[in-house]
Amino acid sequence: MVLGSMIGMAFIIGALGINDSFNNYVYENIEKYFGEVDEVLFSGTGIKEKSIKPFLEELKEKKLIDGVIPIYQTTYPISKKGNLKSLKLSEIKQVGFVGMDYSKLKNFGSTKINIPDEFLDLKDNEAIITKDLSKTLNIKVGDSIEVIQGKDTLSFLFPKTYKVKKIVDLKGILNYRGRHAEGVNGSVFLTLNSARQGKKFPTGTYTDFLISNTGGIIEGNSHTKEIKKIYNKYKNLPSITYSKDNQIQKLSGGEIAAIFIFFSGFAIISGGILIINMYSMMVDERKRELGILRAIGVQKTGIRNIIFYESILYTLFSVPIGIFTGIFLSKFTFSNIAEVSSSIASSNIVQSIPTFNSYHITLNSIYIGVLLGIIIPISITYFYTLIISKLNVVEAIKNIKNIREKNSLFNYILFFILSIAFLFININYVRYTSISFLILLFPYILKKKNNLLKSITPLITLLLPFLFKSDEILMLSSKSILILISIILLTINNFIIFEKIFLSIKIKKMIPILKIALTYPMREKKKTGLIVSLYGIVIFVIVVVTILPYLQTQKLALEKDSLFAGFDGVVVEMPGGFIPIKLNSKELNSLDSIKTAGEFYMLTAGKNNIEIPLIFGSNEFFSFNKLKIKDKIPELSNKTDREIWNFIYNNTGFAIVPQNYIDGMNDIKLELGKTYSFNLNKITFIPGSKPESQSTGKGAVSFKIAAIISNVSDTLAIGPLLSVKNLNIQNFKNDGIHGYYFALSNNKNAKKDLTKYLKQKNQFFIFVDDIIDIGLKVTSGIVKIINSFLYFGLIVGILSISITTIKSVEERKRIIGMMKAIGYTNNMIFGVFFIESTFVILTGIIIGIVSGIITSYQIYKVFFSNLSFKLPMKSLLLMGLIFYIISIIFTFFPARKASKISPAESMKVMD
Repeated sequence: MVLGSMIGMAFIIGALGINDSFNNYVYENIEKYFGEVDEVLFSGTGIKEKSIKPFLEELKEKKLIDGVIPIYQTTYPISKKGNLKSLKLSEIKQVGFVGMDYSKLKNFGSTKINIPDEFLDLKDNEAIITKDLSKTLNIKVGDSIEVIQGKDTLSFLFPKTYKVKKIVDLKGILNYRGRHAEGVNGSVFLTLNSARQGKKFPTGTYTDFLISNTGGIIEGNSHTKEIKKIYNKYKNLPSITYSKDNQIQKLSGGEIAAIFIFFSGFAIISGGILIINMYSMMVDERKRELGILRAIGVQKTGIRNIIFYESILYTLFSVPIGIFTGIFLSKFTFSNIAEVSSSIASSNIVQSIPTFNSYHITLNSIYIGVLLGIIIPISITYFYTLIISKLNVVEAIKNIKNIREKNSLFNYILFFILSIAFLFININYVRYTSISFLILLFPYILKKKNNLLKSITPLITLLLPFLFKSDEILMLSSKSILILISIILLTINNFIIFEKIFLSIKIKKMIPILKIALTYPMREKKKTGLIVSLYGIVIFVIVVVTILPYLQTQKLALEKDSLFAGFDGVVVEMPGGFIPIKLNSKELNSLDSIKTAGEFYMLTAGKNNIEIPLIFGSNEFFSFNKLKIKDKIPELSNKTDREIWNFIYNNTGFAIVPQNYIDGMNDIKLELGKTYSFNLNKITFIPGSKPESQSTGKGAVSFKIAAIISNVSDTLAIGPLLSVKNLNIQNFKNDGIHGYYFALSNNKNAKKDLTKYLKQKNQFFIFVDDIIDIGLKVTSGIVKIINSFLYFGLIVGILSISITTIKSVEERKRIIGMMKAIGYTNNMIFGVFFIESTFVILTGIIIGIVSGIITSYQIYKVFFSNLSFKLPMKSLLLMGLIFYIISIIFTFFPARKASKISPAESMKVMD
């Protein structure tokens, strides 16, 4: 009981500790990127101070803000002097630029800023940069940086140059990295005049007004709600972003805590079942004692208090152990999160992601964990003492089992509530849950035992998930829980079947052992059911968490044919005219490391103010890609997929589109067989920045949709696919993004050789294996994190089996003596207890695995329906075997102890 209370408390503290660590991570990065800046007024056309003065005055009067600073803020690609002309694209970074009157900083925010002299004396040809930028681009004080302040060729050929005057820490001067933390790579500080020249704004006009709320860096965010209301009262104000509040809401750790509390909840429930089981045993073995106490005049309240105060004592013993274990558990889990975070951040593709690196737990979380850890077992105890106090005095003294079944008023009330919910609440998961529990509860509100009905109703509820079809998360959660409950009840109410299976073993010497071994769990169905449920619950979750990542891994492996259209990678050249194209299809196809390379152009096309990408592919692209055709026009009904791709390449008026656009993605809904016309746009792209598009004014492209492929969201084939032979592409190809898909040759060093070649050419490239590797890292990382919680939960089941076996030996000493007296050997006694434990353990494992497989199938139908449902049988069997071996080890010693008891000693036991 101490262990049950301790484990429940440990899991609550552990879940809250993970939440605290995540919140600490969020707040550290909020401080790093926003500092005292809580809100930002901004406009692309500029803001004059007088236009926002009434709004700011009201905020000051209500003491909601303690500082406002006008600034020029933008992002530009920069590099160390000399890197641009040598085309070292990897040495170009998109960085946040800030220009302001730095003397105003002394009156900004609750924590007054110590302004270095270098900021106050900054000249127009000088810049101050942050340490992270200095480290990334290897820039020292005295070096010069080159800044591309425009999107034309001249800006690239003749960049603006600034000399680095000072390098400041990561927090810069305000911690501010832009409205959406755009300056994640670092920040550059300029004079007001230099920044104004870059934006070409007139004097007195600014891009942003930074606002600091009263209070500390995090505490000040509490005024944001009131500021929102005041802002909404005014008209014609510039746009506002609540930078800090948006980031806190977006990265809120509350959802993280919910995930861990959900998974730890299964272990907490198991702890509760363990406590119930322990009290059940305690009452059974002390039934005569309690009956005598009642006979000599102790009131029902006194009986309750004896057990209740005893439980408080056990719970208080569990507090220090629970706190220590909870902190250890959350710290252990956090180390796995940090490892996964670091692994993903170090990827070749994912960059500039802050990693989890600091474990944190608050005293408040420990208080909550302790409080709930005390309340849960004591609440269970209290309700159990109500049952204890109703013991029949005569039956208790005679130690006779009360076989009378009484209907609880609770059953009727619950049945009534569920009926109302089913009839009047028109929500899928509510109706499903209600009808399932109504069916399960029905046998228990009847007056007779109805064993047959108790066996049939769980079977009915087990079939219901296949009838109620829905992709709602809450519906899937309801299905999962009810599948588990149904299988547990179906098993408990049909133990006789398992008994017959065991007794079907035709080994003569085993028959007497088996019969005795199965008698106790069959008689004590309630105890056995609780332990089996306890085991099944935790193993159920572990099985689900094993199967779903396996399916995700299978999905990632199959997606290699859709990622990059089935090629091994892609190389993208920068458009715009100022970086000469240095690759061509013939050159790439001549490399030993490449099997084939397909050329493509990507342009954007507009219609009704909505843009979609158009992909124009070469012959190699159409003849090699592995994208599967889902549907096609009647004229192509007799053609194979490859013939359709060849048809599209040779007939430039046709296109193939992903299913997304047929379903109405981005408010554009296309139809198979119809012809569409879009105005082409020009894409401008500066190294280190995001692509932007503008109308070319050159014309439009028309195409008829000839076929549909599956949704393709992780590849450059994200829009209608057309042939590069299309006449329009000849006029517009210099306005788009140009690149090549490539398939690697069978040369074992192909990837390494091609990587070296493309780096020498300063090209941007991605391999499909790198993307899949990230997916696998994320999947395996999540499994590792969740399992670090769940395997601790399995301890509860193992403890319960061990304790139950120990108690079973103690209360059956006399029976053991009688068995030895009639000829049972030590080995036979050992076999009785060993087989009894095996029966319970295997039943729990089977429940967990079967319910886990059925639940995984329900989830599979929603998220993985394009795959065949496969099970990681080796993993499941190995997991079941390991759990069995570990559990049976803990029952070995009590069983061995039972076999060593002498008949004389055991027969001395007094009833």
